[in-house]
Amino acid sequence: MFKRLSTFLFLLIISITTTAFAGNIPESIMMNPQKGLFIGKIIDTSDKKFTIEPITVMMGNIKDKQIKIKKFDKYYGTNTTPKKNDYIVARLTDVNKIDEFWIFKTTSSDYKTLKLICNPTYDMILRYQKYINNGDYFKAQKNLDDKLTLKKNSNKTNKNLDKTKETIALQTKNKISKKQYILLSILILSMAGMCIYSYINRKKH
Repeated sequence: MFKRLSTFLFLLIISITTTAFAGNIPESIMMNPQKGLFIGKIIDTSDKKFTIEPITVMMGNIKDKQIKIKKFDKYYGTNTTPKKNDYIVARLTDVNKIDEFWIFKTTSSDYKTLKLICNPTYDMILRYQKYINNGDYFKAQKNLDDKLTLKKNSNKTNKNLDKTKETIALQTKNKISKKQYILLSILILSMAGMCIYSYINRKKH
């Protein structure tokens, strides 16, 4: 009995944890650097791969005018087969590779008004759509950029401080060396003077 109860509780915890994690996908995307979160259009399906034209990049950086990805069977939350001229919201995970489990068909390419086509449209999808419509992913990218800039400036400041410390240390070392040279010169001259004086005195006597 105890063993069965333990197994049940373990599975329940795993289930709750997994559900909670899955339900936070829209927020997780917002909080972490992305290779590319974008709105795009499927412009060719004739090849072994889909050719997609990125229209609006909300997070990350996509330089290519077109990307070719492996064909996928359906969109998230639907049984709809992808076809040419479909508008999509997708997340680029690598070069010519997207998250196949998180790709949506949309009603348009306008981030302010588009709707994510999904059935049923539950809370997580509504949040995702709201974040897109409000431009929250653009803001999230700006925040990430600002943090990165701040970190770079901080590193630059630290490097400058280290350089300043090195310069001061070198200058101090040079000053000490100069003083030591002067003292040594005085000592040598004094000793030479004493030797000359002693030699002259001996000659007189």
